[in-house]
Amino acid sequence: MKNLAHSKRILSGLAITVSLLLLGIPTVSAAEPVSVRLNWVAGAEHGFFYLAKEKGWYKAEGIELEIIGGSGSTMSVSTVGNGDTNFALADGATVARAWEVDAPIVATGVLLRESPASVYSFVEKGIKKMSDLCGKRVGLNLRSTTTAQFHAMVSEAKLGGACKIEEVPISGGGSREVLTGVVDAAVTFSHEDPVQLRVLHKRRMNEILASEFFQLFSLAIITNKNMVRDKRDIVDKFTRVTRRAIAYSAKNPEEALAAFMRASETANIDYERAKLNRFITFLSSANDGVAPGSHTRVEWEASVNKMREIGLVKAKIDMSGKYVIVE
Repeated sequence: MKNLAHSKRILSGLAITVSLLLLGIPTVSAAEPVSVRLNWVAGAEHGFFYLAKEKGWYKAEGIELEIIGGSGSTMSVSTVGNGDTNFALADGATVARAWEVDAPIVATGVLLRESPASVYSFVEKGIKKMSDLCGKRVGLNLRSTTTAQFHAMVSEAKLGGACKIEEVPISGGGSREVLTGVVDAAVTFSHEDPVQLRVLHKRRMNEILASEFFQLFSLAIITNKNMVRDKRDIVDKFTRVTRRAIAYSAKNPEEALAAFMRASETANIDYERAKLNRFITFLSSANDGVAPGSHTRVEWEASVNKMREIGLVKAKIDMSGKYVIVE
């Protein structure tokens, strides 16, 4: 009897659907679950995802978005590569290293067109240029691509053999080591620990930016080759909405901040606001006349060639099949 009743309900549902179609009334299909992994712990710099989700922009394209906190670009590349995550944000150099070993990663867009890597220190340390680091202790996170970028900055600065810099391993962005005097300076992304020290500890900072020495793609949107092959419509829709959200958030940062704060009520709003504003300077500084999130083969080739030149990657990378253009 239960099976009979169940069958009747199914037939009834089908009859209703057919009737609606015959009457020209559209039926509502379920949104497809789609996941995106962040490049790091969720912060206001990721507010565009939360804002677009709140506004229903993803759902309007048939996407039910799940935002997953990150733990570094290596994890982003790994989970997208093995298919556990549909999309992710990842540092451009980490993506290029994945391409070196033929990981099935495809870039669908670029957020940051220059590196936000920074050598930061307290003003009283007097470190304003790379030569000021000679004889100093610098904190480096050996698992981060910022370490290779620092070495490239040293090389580009042509400091000479007489300049000795003591490299001290750190586990994060170095703010604790800088605060306690374990190191004189540290290397991380400019919108993270340096902002934290300015806002939460009221300290005056000096910074030396990697972008003063070289230009390369930094933060990219990635997906898996299978997604591009089997669900190109979802890839295009997700990328278009995300690019729209990035552009909107850059012009309306307080809205993006508010959306993030509603999702993370314990976050310090002053720090998150300052971090977002700093992130936006990198988001837009190299984007004059360029649509946010866009990329081209020529630009990727120039970027990965520069990465090879400065030692971030070792192999020459053929960009065929490594990216898609979403209009």
